[in-house]
Amino acid sequence: MLWDGRRAPFTLIGGYLGAGKTTVLNNLIRRAAGRRWVVLVNDVGAVNIDASLIASHDGDTLSLSNGCVCCSIADDLGMTLESIRDWAEPPDRVIMELSGVAEPARVAPWANTAGFRLDGIVVVVDADQLIGQLARTDVGDTVAAQLDAADLVVLSKTDLADDGGAVARATVGDRTDAPIVEVAHG
Repeated sequence: MLWDGRRAPFTLIGGYLGAGKTTVLNNLIRRAAGRRWVVLVNDVGAVNIDASLIASHDGDTLSLSNGCVCCSIADDLGMTLESIRDWAEPPDRVIMELSGVAEPARVAPWANTAGFRLDGIVVVVDADQLIGQLARTDVGDTVAAQLDAADLVVLSKTDLADDGGAVARATVGDRTDAPIVEVAHG
């Protein structure tokens, strides 16, 4: 039986381009000491994990200094999850950083497949850019869908917003009941 019925918690990190998803991810990885995490990065660019966290690099897989594994999954999420299912023991957690234009609700079903359980959707929002992004006809629907899927919102870059993020905070609060965590200065 797959991991004796155990299911690894699976967390999705979404948010529009430049919101700070990778910064959040790097901070999480730094705190993963002693835990077996798998970090999946769904992005068209290079995997942007801090160099100080990387122990070795082999193709699309980074071995992280704290025992985590980071995989780029631009090609096939299903194949990547299947390879994780082949492990003798389940990871303690799977974290997936979505591309900036991904809608987390569309990826969430993958987090509830055999061996995994969706633990939550974290959406990172740039406090200085949110209002403008929501108003744009080309990206507004994407940003709104990301917020609508959130179980937790990380309001980033509040130090860059003229109002300290007050308008963005109110806008997020109007869209979702998800808790909001504010961060400044990365």
